[in-house]
Amino acid sequence: MSDLTICAIFRNEGQYLREWLSFHAFIGVKHFYLYDNNSTDDSRRVIASWPGQAMVTVIDWPQVGGQNAAYRHMLETHANSDDWCAFIDCDEFLTPQGDVSLRQALDWFEPRCNGFFVHWLMFGSSGEVEAKPGLVTERFLRRGYESFPPNQVGKSVVKLNKAKDVRLCHLIQCDGPMLNDAGEEIDQNGNGIHTGISHNLLALNHYYTKSLSEWRSRRAIGKADKKPGDADYQRTEEDFHRHDQNVVEDLTAAHIIRRMRETGTL
Repeated sequence: MSDLTICAIFRNEGQYLREWLSFHAFIGVKHFYLYDNNSTDDSRRVIASWPGQAMVTVIDWPQVGGQNAAYRHMLETHANSDDWCAFIDCDEFLTPQGDVSLRQALDWFEPRCNGFFVHWLMFGSSGEVEAKPGLVTERFLRRGYESFPPNQVGKSVVKLNKAKDVRLCHLIQCDGPMLNDAGEEIDQNGNGIHTGISHNLLALNHYYTKSLSEWRSRRAIGKADKKPGDADYQRTEEDFHRHDQNVVEDLTAAHIIRRMRETGTL
């Protein structure tokens, strides 16, 4: 049975990293490969003080707009590994659905494919304008409806020794078909959008907006796969309002946090 690792690029995520690492370690992630893209906050201190810090490998990655290059570095460095690797961001939480465990989800995909696609569940601001204390997964409990168009987007999880190339940050190409958890094939030469939204086993909870003040702070940093001067380097205020859907209460991730507290792992 193959384990799951996570590859992510980050910049100034210090206030969120402990929750994000703890959540994923609790559901069964084996190791984290984190590419530090010119952070100026306390991200490194947070990682070093996290109880599971031995599970984290930090790579300095100063290249501006270097997300896809970091992903290619991950593929080249671990080309002989038979682990699964999820290429996600630090505002995305890989969340098992219902009574399904991460191990059960991986076991479902294992005989069927060498790569799979996890669809977003896009969470809104829950009405927060200014940031409040607390965990992301407990502050933001409302999201868009299941067929909300941004949920057509997702991220790739691939067997590292079967990976071929980085199509874009949403699509890591692999040998053989890439499936979602409805068994539908994903176009590996496409744009990271698949209309057959499915969250049978796993969802990628995307805390895209958070509060309006957090959105503005994130916006100022710019996108990890773009360079200053690119037309879409910074997100817009309109982008916040377009994604700020809060019509469905979803406590799935919050229930995982509750279990973590009950077991003393948070």
